[in-house]
Amino acid sequence: THLYVLYEGYGYSVASLYCLGFVTGAFTSPFIGPLVDKVGRKRSAMLYCALEMMINYLEQMPHFMGLIVARMVGGITTNLLFSVFETWLVTEHRRRGFAEEKLETILRDSVIASNLAAIVSGWIAHVLAAKYGPVGPFEGAVTCTAIALVLVALAWTENYGSESPGTKSVRSYMGT
Repeated sequence: THLYVLYEGYGYSVASLYCLGFVTGAFTSPFIGPLVDKVGRKRSAMLYCALEMMINYLEQMPHFMGLIVARMVGGITTNLLFSVFETWLVTEHRRRGFAEEKLETILRDSVIASNLAAIVSGWIAHVLAAKYGPVGPFEGAVTCTAIALVLVALAWTENYGSESPGTKSVRSYMGT
């Protein structure tokens, strides 16, 4: 990936820095769900975008401490990525009273769209790397994530989890 090329160019251990994100993610994962339920999924998605922009900005500088912070925050954002967006969608779908059968189709299609987006973003990252060097993909990521942040801020409503009678969310156990 472009991250490996960037770290090698800086002269730092790719494996150590990369592993740090996974270790941080493992330690923080038990707390992410309850935090998201407490502060809200829209706010959490916006936090994800802001943190990802910070990470991709820090990755562009060859400062070891900045890269350590970027990888540690990256472990947290990975947990946010794999929880916030889908839980927001499911809760919003049910809040609006849409048919449950349509949710299956939406989730299936979102996986297809995500895979296609990964292919396209890989190609764009390659073009940016060829034009701007190893930091090019990270500059592009900041721009794309800023667009996502604006879209979430303008288009999403806030939700906190299950509001169905008899259904308990983590948020209800936290007393909020």
